[in-house]
Amino acid sequence: MVNGWTALAVLGAFCLAACTPGADDSSEEVAAGAPISSIPGGLGDDSCEFALNLECDDGRFGGTGTCESGTDATDCRALAQGGTNSCRASFNNRCDEPNIGMGICTSGTDMADCAPMATRRNRTNLCTSALNGICEERALGGNGACAPRTDTIDCLGRSTIPGMRDYHFGYDDRVRVDSDALPWSAIGLLGLRNRQACTATLVSPDVILTAAHCFFSEDGSTTEEGVFLAGLTRDGPAAASLITDVYVSPAFVYEGPTGRGRPGDDNGDDWAFARLAEPLGVSEGYLPILSPSATDRRLAVSGGWYPISQAGYSWDTGEDISAHLGCSIEYFFPESSLLHTCDTTVGDSGSPLLADRGERGFAIVAIGSRIVRQLGLENPSQLAVDARGFAGPLRTYIAGQ
Repeated sequence: MVNGWTALAVLGAFCLAACTPGADDSSEEVAAGAPISSIPGGLGDDSCEFALNLECDDGRFGGTGTCESGTDATDCRALAQGGTNSCRASFNNRCDEPNIGMGICTSGTDMADCAPMATRRNRTNLCTSALNGICEERALGGNGACAPRTDTIDCLGRSTIPGMRDYHFGYDDRVRVDSDALPWSAIGLLGLRNRQACTATLVSPDVILTAAHCFFSEDGSTTEEGVFLAGLTRDGPAAASLITDVYVSPAFVYEGPTGRGRPGDDNGDDWAFARLAEPLGVSEGYLPILSPSATDRRLAVSGGWYPISQAGYSWDTGEDISAHLGCSIEYFFPESSLLHTCDTTVGDSGSPLLADRGERGFAIVAIGSRIVRQLGLENPSQLAVDARGFAGPLRTYIAGQ
């Protein structure tokens, strides 16, 4: 029972797969560079609700497919013509197009800088059999079981391109896991009225743990309205509940989607708890917290501690949970945060880093926070908030104090 919100209504309200690039396969692609006059129906108009946002959403031109054919003319003009370098930020050695780059240039107007990423423009892993090691897109030699642009890892490989937006890891180790079994059944998607989609985990029958920044919009406004979808798959959640209360770390200060300083600069406050209207943990299970001691921390960074895994609802896998099994912790900061190698991206904020304690089961060591770029290092690092910072407050919150 979701107190009047069916799972279908919730999914529509928070625009998950429907707003994910590559989700719509209703438009047949046309050859890039063809004269506009030869395109059936032409470019059309800008009547789509997502028009004029710099991102091409007309699937005919390799767009995201979230607009019907002929309703996103301005954003798709450059791609329809084969691409240009008309953006003022072209030739700055950084891809600035949406989806694959910084997003300040219209799709197809920064071709010189975006050439290395172009093959992955508006691609996802939304196919039901994605991440199975078999390419199933017909145009790329597969059997057609996957729609175009929805089986990226299997068809284009797991090596990701340096500098590509939303893929911050060199080799993509993510796999599918069974959301019906612990620990994965306790993990779910947190959908909020600010249109944020994060990952959260049941830590008691009616309390979930996630990242503080999930409750903030880019303009700094906050929301406490949302729903938790436990064990979510494309067939719907195993269970769902509205949020009735939110507790954000009192020390957390929102400084924008890329703010909060460098590692070690008070990054240990990006945590939050929420209480559910329904005790979903009774049916789906919930996970304990493991706050790493000084000895634990030394063992973890040397590889002598428990095996570490991570799981969450990445943007490119939609309603299917993905996990990185066997990642590692690289470094602990004094202020309750750490660097790790787990492959997380947009949507994985708040997702748990889990210690596999064998017969004692999995325990949450940390939650995913954000990507950080460190001086002198070419590749970004993954930052998480570890349980030293939130274990105590969480016990108090669960107790209702």
